[in-house]
Order: sequence, then C-alpha cells, then structure tokens
Amino acid sequence: MNRAPSAMTNQLPFELIYFYDGGRGSPIRDILNYVGADWTEINPDWPSGKADTPFGYIPLLNVIEDNGDKWQLAEANIIELYLARRFNLYPHEDIKESSLQLQIYNQITELWLDGGAGYVFFPEGKEVYRGFFDKVLDLLVTNHEKWLKANGSNGHYHGDKTSLSDLVLYSWVRFYNANGLAQQINANDTPEMWKVYENVKAISAIKDYDYEAKTQGLDEN
Repeated sequence: MNRAPSAMTNQLPFELIYFYDGGRGSPIRDILNYVGADWTEINPDWPSGKADTPFGYIPLLNVIEDNGDKWQLAEANIIELYLARRFNLYPHEDIKESSLQLQIYNQITELWLDGGAGYVFFPEGKEVYRGFFDKVLDLLVTNHEKWLKANGSNGHYHGDKTSLSDLVLYSWVRFYNANGLAQQINANDTPEMWKVYENVKAISAIKDYDYEAKTQGLDEN
C-alpha cells in the first residue's frame, strides 16, 4: 500500500529547522511529506545559530498549535517518533506490537552512530568508520532479510502497509548511497530490503519532493 494515511487527525503546521542536506533531517522530511503535513523548512546560519537552540544542535521541530502557541522539540529520533505517533505510523497503543516495530526502527537509525556520521563528517578517519559501519550493516542486512521474508516478502517491514520502519530505511539508504555507503543494499544482494526501498520511493509525495544531499564541507558541531 504505497500511499499516505487517508484520515489525519490533529493536523498542525510544523517548521523543520535543519541544514539543506540529508542526514538527520532526511527521515523527518520524508515522514512529513508522506503524511501530507503542513510544514515549512528553516535553514539556519551555522554555527552562529547554535546559541538559538536549546541544546546546541539541530534538527529541531517547531509545532504550532491551533491557538497559535508554538513549542519546540529536539533530538531527531524523538521528532520522528513524535510524528509517527501523531500520524499512526506505528501501533503506539499496542505495547507489544509497538515494541516489536520500534526495535527495527532503532536498528536502522543506529547505523548513523555506528560509523555513518563519522564517515560523512570526519574524512580523516573515514576508512575506519566505513569498516565499522560495514560490519554492523552486514549483520543488520542478514537479519532484516529474514524478517522481511517472514512478513511475506511484500516490501513492508510490518503487515501490508507503509510504516515508520519502511520510511526510515528508505531515507537512510538514499542518504548513505549519495555518500558512498550502504552499497550492500541493492536489488541483487538484498532483494527484500530493496523492495521496501522501491515501495517508498514510488510514493508520489516522496518521489515528487525536490531532494538533494549536500554534505560536503558541512560541520554539525
């Protein structure tokens, strides 16, 4: 099922504060686009804009309530989970099923800390970071191919519809590929994961978004 949920509740305007770049902002953008959220993007001056953030780093998400009140959320994973819960991209009311789904989500997002960030932003040590990243990714690929087969080889991690796990896999594979990583994930070597990637890629709200990864020279510190 390659479409966004048809019925949205508590639709609020959002402002994403991040670089015009992939990285930690990529899954957030894809979630917002997939659910058809009302959102805009603010690209801050950096690092001069650090002082204007609550913890000294981005992304940040501004949520604007119906009464005009605005509140701000930090931490990329927390932003993703907030949006996923608001727009029903995982079964948050079912503690067992939500835990099973979020373990997959966490494994995908943890790759950023398992060498992904180091490879992209610290070129002097990129081969060391790549080695660590590839070792973790090889294990993830083996187990996720099994998981996806057990789910029916239908191009979804959970059931028969697009979930948070599907969206973040697509976002990160797209970003990593643009930066020379995660080449192990392809149609021949990982057919199950590639089905997920292609399913999300085909969603019109994702496909039509003008996306370009530009990390050269970027310093997130």
